[in-house]
Amino acid sequence: NKYRVCNPQLIAYLTKYYPDTEIYLSTSSELKSIKEYANMFQMFKNIKEFVPSWDLNKNIRFLKNIRKRFPDIKLELMVNEGCIPNCPIRTSHNIYITGIEKELISNSIFESQFYLKNCSKILNRNFNWYLCNANIIYPWEIEEYSKIGINNFKLVGRNSDDFRNGNYIKYYELYLKGIDNIKNIENTSIRYFNHYIEDCRNLNFTVKDIKSYLPKIQHFKKHGHECASVC
Repeated sequence: NKYRVCNPQLIAYLTKYYPDTEIYLSTSSELKSIKEYANMFQMFKNIKEFVPSWDLNKNIRFLKNIRKRFPDIKLELMVNEGCIPNCPIRTSHNIYITGIEKELISNSIFESQFYLKNCSKILNRNFNWYLCNANIIYPWEIEEYSKIGINNFKLVGRNSDDFRNGNYIKYYELYLKGIDNIKNIENTSIRYFNHYIEDCRNLNFTVKDIKSYLPKIQHFKKHGHECASVC
């Protein structure tokens, strides 16, 4: 009786015909302001949990304020998705339908790879920029989120070959060990904590190599809300 849903019409359908259903609002809704969430929660009283847009991961002021305003609605954050920050085509990618006409799929613009190719161009143009600006929540940052009452996190990976062959479970274990003590993962490749690059076998940077170059979570506690309007 719990469904993670994005489409508001599907939420309305489940609410009408299955009134005991609990709705977990998907991150694919891509809502980015407190007012948007407030209106959504007003429309559908059976929303019990929501996963904010990926771009809100480091907007600590937003997370803190919405947590206070809606204490009875569980907030869950994705930690290792790896999309480029503020991807302008992510919403379209989320709703892309693969079963399209063959004459259209023969045109590369209408293939699903259109989305990955375009965001990958940004990633590959300056990989160092991407690595330092991704909205990844690393294991050593989890404690700061717990301080503002966020204790539910989601590890992605089920669309990976490494998930199907069982290797991704090892990455999850490394993440959890890193929360316990960062020393447990200092010599671990940074790619294991970013789903977008986890299969880059030639990326040999360890956590110890990269951590000092990454923006500090304390910066986002002060300025994270400015990323959408200043950076």
